[in-house]
Order: sequence, then C-alpha cells, then structure tokens
Amino acid sequence: MTDLLKVITIRGFGIVFSAIAAIMSLRVFLAADPNNAATFVGFLGWLVFVPLAQLGFGRPCYVEVRSRYLGGCLVGGLVGSFSLLFLRQGVVASLGFGMLAVGFGLAQGYTGLWSALLIFAIGMTSIATCTSQRDLAYALDKEIVYESLETGRRAASVLIYIGIWQGIPLIFIGLFALIVGVGTFLFLNRLLEHRADAVNAEEAGDDGVTHWRLLRPKIDSKARRYFGFSVNELVFYNTPLIMFTVYPVTENVIYFGVWSKLFLLIVLPARIFIDARMNHVTAFYFGADMTKTWRALILCVQVGAGLVIPALVMFFTWQEVLLGWLNAQQMIFDPWLFVSLALWATGNIFQHTYGSFIISYRDGFSLAYVNSLIALILVSGMLICSYLVTQNLGKSLALSGVIYILIALGYVWQAYQATRVEPATFN
Repeated sequence: MTDLLKVITIRGFGIVFSAIAAIMSLRVFLAADPNNAATFVGFLGWLVFVPLAQLGFGRPCYVEVRSRYLGGCLVGGLVGSFSLLFLRQGVVASLGFGMLAVGFGLAQGYTGLWSALLIFAIGMTSIATCTSQRDLAYALDKEIVYESLETGRRAASVLIYIGIWQGIPLIFIGLFALIVGVGTFLFLNRLLEHRADAVNAEEAGDDGVTHWRLLRPKIDSKARRYFGFSVNELVFYNTPLIMFTVYPVTENVIYFGVWSKLFLLIVLPARIFIDARMNHVTAFYFGADMTKTWRALILCVQVGAGLVIPALVMFFTWQEVLLGWLNAQQMIFDPWLFVSLALWATGNIFQHTYGSFIISYRDGFSLAYVNSLIALILVSGMLICSYLVTQNLGKSLALSGVIYILIALGYVWQAYQATRVEPATFN
C-alpha cells in the first residue's frame, strides 16, 4: 500500500470518528437547558478559530521546510524552532479559549459550574491546537504518523462525549481532554525533531538556516498575509456565529451550530482526500512538472465531488430522522437547510482544492489574502444583508452560498495561471 493510500485509509477512520463526535456533541448538548446548550454548541463552533493562534506561520513553515527537505538542504534546528514556536502558541491558545468560553457562557446565560466549563474548554482547545503540527509533519513526509495521532484524538473526542452522556463530571472530562491534547502534541514534536536531525545527518547541503527567525523579514510578511487569509476565511465561514455571539439569539446560535456540523460532515471526506493529495501536488509543482500538477488538481475535484454528492443524498434521505434524534426538530421543515448545505458544499470542493494549492506554493500568499478578503466582503455581506431583510438564517446561508460558488471558481482560474510558470526557488 502506498503512503497516499495509507494516509487516506487512516483519515477514513478519522472521518468515522469525526462524524460520531459531531453527532454526539449535538445530541448531548442540545438535550441540556437552552442557555447551556447555546453555550456549549457556540463554544464548539468557536474552536474553528483555534488555528489563528499560529499567527499565520503554519503554511509558510510548510513551504520553507518542504522546499528545503525536497532540495536536500534542511537543517534540523529550523524544524526545532518551528516546533517550539507552535508549542508556545498552543499554550496561549488553550488559556485564551478557556477564558473565551467563560465569556461566551456569560453572554448566553450559562447556569452550570464555571470551573468545569473552564477546564473543559482548555482541554478541548488543547486537542484542537494539535492541528498546528500538520504542516510541519507533512513537510517532512510524516503525514502517516500525524494522521494516526489525529485519528486517535478524534476517537478520544467520541469517548469524551460518551462520557458526558453517561454523566461523568465535566471537570474530569476536561482533564482527560487536556492529557490527550498535550500528550500527543509533545510526542509528535519529539518525533519531528528526530526526523529533521536524521535528514540533516544524511544530507550534505546546508543553506545555513537554523532558526525560523533567520528567515525574516520574508517569513513574517508571508505569515501576515496567511494570517489575514485565515481570518478572512474563518470569518466568512462563521459569520452567523460571530453575529449571534455579539447579539445573542439562542435559537440562531443552535441553528448555525447544527448547520456547521452538518456541513463539516458532508465535506470532510472530500477535504481529507484533498489535503492528503496536496502533498503530492506540491511535489509535482516543486519538481517543475506543471502538467502533472494541473492534472492532480483536477483529480482532487473529481474525487471530492464523488464523495460530497453521496453525502448530500444520504442527508436529504435521512434528514428528518437525524434532526429529530438531535433534538433539532425546529429545523426539520426548513426547506433552505438542504439547499444551503448543497450550495456551500459545491463551492467548498473548488475552493478547498485550488485555494489549498495557492497557499502551498511559495508566491501564493498575497493572492490568497486578496481572494479571501473579496470573499469575506461579498459572501458575508450577502449573508448579513439577507438576514436583516428576511430574518431567515437558512435562506441567508443559501443566498450567500451562490456567491461562494462564484468566488470559488475564481480560485480555479488563478491556480491555472500559477501552473503556467516555473516555481520560484528559495533564498
């Protein structure tokens, strides 16, 4: 079995655990008091913002390490410096999101034990911060190890929600999550540093870059652009969550919490394949084989569509049963729910494929930032204006989904232009 098939297989198990965890989280928390349900569902929605704690260094790290690794001139110290940077950022993120959960609870009228909410939030954030290691692991061809650990963390998330369902005190659940997150993070950090040291010992090349700070000011500039891109992406994906956090509307927080989980379940298989394949796409690109690069991108779209369409059909067939089991009966008869999910899933196939490529080659960060800013203005603008007029969140998501598809097609054209020229070399 090739490494790509191994990664896809492992991530396939991860899909199953993610799906179970997403469904279980909604089933567990939607059964609680509405204010507490809104607190937990809203906080879990806010966890998607955890990657911002990297301050944009994730993908620039991948580009720098990957190009040096493939070029045979990687210095082990560079990897170690990135590992330490991401560890510090993870600690800050965990503490920060713990306080965010408390603030969110205050806004939503949370009535439970505050210390338990805080520990639970810190623990779940520590698990979420482990994704900051993904770029470094993939750059060093350790995607199998990373995906195995990620699948294990998703399995642990299932146990977490089962534990809550069975009545285990939330504070103990939070401590378990903290152990899982910190333990797997430190384990992979150590493994990646050993991997870099081994590569450095075998290769004769050395471009003298032993620490990420030596890449300044260029890496700072790329990180700022990628951070801006990440902010724009996350805001337009989660505009309703932000809206109804600032102006609390409990039923809309719950609606979007359910919608976002369903959207993730539908697109996650395609995203997993695209992410796994992107490492091979960049290998073609840095090898200056533009024809194979473009063909590989088309394959990502084809397979992505082949995974998303059956998921949409399954949801359409079983949505009434699923929403009833989740205690989201108010969404069963919303005709805009399926329409909005289908439109956003279609756009995401193109955006995730070609957008991931644009931020994976050396000169694409400025372009990605501009694209995401345009998307934020148009997509979120449409969503907000539509909601102000219709007061219907499902309909607003559907209308903004149309704009999202048009924006996503723009990524296709820009990626096509990028594959018409030779890749830049690093300094």
